[in-house]
Amino acid sequence: MRLILIAKVLLVGMILGNTVFAQQADSVNQDNPKNRVFALPVAFFAPETSWGFGGAGIYAFRIPGDTADSQIQAIAVYTLQQQLLLYAPFQIRWDQNRYFSYGEIGYYQYVYQFYGIGNPAPLDAQEFYEVDFPRIRLNWLRRLHKNLFLGLRYWFENYKITEVDSDGLLANENITGNQGGLNSSPGIVSIYDSRDNVFFPGRGWYVETSLQHDNTWTGSDFNYTTFAVDASTYFTTSWNHVIALNGYGVFQRGEPPFHLLAALGGGRKLRGYFEGRFRDKNLLLGQVAYRSPLFWRIGAVAFLGYGGVAPQITDFSLNNFLLAGGAGLRFMLDTEKKINVRIDAGFGQGTSGYYLTIGEAF
Repeated sequence: MRLILIAKVLLVGMILGNTVFAQQADSVNQDNPKNRVFALPVAFFAPETSWGFGGAGIYAFRIPGDTADSQIQAIAVYTLQQQLLLYAPFQIRWDQNRYFSYGEIGYYQYVYQFYGIGNPAPLDAQEFYEVDFPRIRLNWLRRLHKNLFLGLRYWFENYKITEVDSDGLLANENITGNQGGLNSSPGIVSIYDSRDNVFFPGRGWYVETSLQHDNTWTGSDFNYTTFAVDASTYFTTSWNHVIALNGYGVFQRGEPPFHLLAALGGGRKLRGYFEGRFRDKNLLLGQVAYRSPLFWRIGAVAFLGYGGVAPQITDFSLNNFLLAGGAGLRFMLDTEKKINVRIDAGFGQGTSGYYLTIGEAF
């Protein structure tokens, strides 16, 4: 799903107290300036939604006696296509960052595009489908070492497909999940994080590994297992330029529903292709980015990605992989924390994508 990009820009503006983006609505706990509540209206436009209007807010706080920052966001939007998006992402740290919990609770009425599974149809052969579902994504981790966290994960969705193209694949082919269904996925997750900066790393590693399972005994309508690893490393040159490398892999066994297959595309994984343009049980992706300061708070980025999907690991070949690349500009909202607004233009084979959001793709 494409996130509400303008809302994300405005929310970061609120966190930083930047009146260009928003005005502070309230302040709580005057004795602790780290605890604040903000709110503002939201308006945006996207091809999938037409115009959307709503409100957004954030509660930024520290648990008493702790030094780690936490936040809870809340966003509510209604669009002219009669779509509703309600979601509350959160990130909470406590006990001197010994414990870490993050995730999202939301409810969506949305429209997606579907191009098929594996090597899909041409770009102009996509079909649209409408969905209605609640989502819960919870992660709870404990620090085992200075940079290593290990914990539990639980994901839940009750996916109701309310409308499909009558001439499309979802209506006429035996595709797992084309009638919707409930997903209930417990699992384990580990994070190794030695980055020198969370928002704009110049050195270190970030590696997230997870293993999840859906089955009737977990309450799911589907039976499958997903193993995923997302690894990034960063290097800073003598000119203060940053080289970032990312490797991403997803490997599934069983029968996952089509909407939870490993997918490429969007603003983070193979920019230039529509989100979910390629999907299958197995995915491999490599990305590189070169990030350079220009002047004042302005920076530039060039990036390249090479990845693909396949039904089995042994089915990967050069025919499965596609190349995408592009460039973008950065505006640093916060010079201390190095929080950037990014504007990227990505280009694939016969397609392109443009992205406005907060933070780097990896």
